[in-house]
Parts: sequence; structure tokens; C-alpha cells
Amino acid sequence: CMGMFNGCESLTKLGTWQPATVGKSALQAMFNGCISLIDASPIHLTPEVVDTMSYYQMFSGCSALQGLDLSSFNTENVTDMSYMLASCQSLSALDVTHFDTQNVTNMSGMFDNCEALESLDITSFDTRSVENMQRMFSMCTNLTSLRIGKNFSMSNVTDKWDMFAECGSNERSFYVYAVNNDDWELEFALSDGTGWDWYMQFEQIWE
Repeated sequence: CMGMFNGCESLTKLGTWQPATVGKSALQAMFNGCISLIDASPIHLTPEVVDTMSYYQMFSGCSALQGLDLSSFNTENVTDMSYMLASCQSLSALDVTHFDTQNVTNMSGMFDNCEALESLDITSFDTRSVENMQRMFSMCTNLTSLRIGKNFSMSNVTDKWDMFAECGSNERSFYVYAVNNDDWELEFALSDGTGWDWYMQFEQIWE
């Protein structure tokens, strides 16, 4: 199934769809470049799909996508989420609060150029195994609120270049809220060498 719909430029709606048993890289680039896809209704992933390890470029370049339901995704074995949602420029809302990312090592460009997003909650993300966060949120020009959780860590990250470049640009306020996260070094890790700008703010909150 890898790249199954890759470059299907005329595809506008997916409908409820359930892939068959697939391999470890089968969802990689599956909808990459589907520039006319507006609605991706629930994609029902069977238990066999849990073995999938790569979501690389899965929806990358779906620039017209406005609705995306990822509620059935079991991500416990995924190691690569790089550019998964890159250039989904029309996506104004996204729910990834159920994502299990404990085994992910690469999140580079994951939300790159998602310019319609205004807020994003990734409090469920466990990034203690992540090594690459390069351009993870870059060009999210309308993003004003990013919520990260207690297991968001950059302790193993070796590449974070331009992680926040142009986030909340045009001098819009941009806040990173660290929810129940007691890592007092996190603010420095997030702001050092990541494209962090003067209007960006970091705040630890407890809920």
C-alpha cells in the first residue's frame, strides 16, 4: 500500500476507508501530493496495521485538506512521523491528543507549513526517544498556542534547526504552554537554535 494514492491530484474525498493488512512502511506517503483532497473521513486501521512503523509524508502536500479524522490511528509502534502533515495548508483544526509517540525518533517537518492551524495540543506526545525535530512547526504562521505535556523532552534531540521558524509570524503572539512538565531546562532547549523569535513566549502551567 505504500504510496497508494501518491500524486492523485484529482482525488477530492476519501470516504470511510479501511486498508487491508499492510507492511511496516505501507502507510508511508500514502496520500502525498493529493492536492485536491478536501476531506479524509475516518480511516479505519485494522489491528494488523499497528505494525506500521513509518508515517513519513503520509498526508504531505494535501494543501486543500480541511477535515482529517485520525481517531482510529494506533501509533504505538511508529518510529517515523517526519513530514506526516507537512503543507496541509488548509487544515485549521487537528486532533492528535491520542497519539502514542513513545517510539518515535523522527518528527522533523511533522507540521511544517500547516499555516491555517491556530492552536495545537500535543500534550500526549512522549518525545523522550525523538532525535530529530528539525522544522517540526516551521511556517505555521497562524499558530498562536502550542500545548506540550509532561513527557515532552528534548534530551535526545540532536537536530532542532528552524523548529519554530516563522511560527506566529507577522508579530502575532505565540505561546508554548508546558502542561505539568517540570523540566526547568526545557525553555532554553526550545528557544536555542530553533528559530525562536522575540514575540514567542514559554509558560509552564499545572492542571
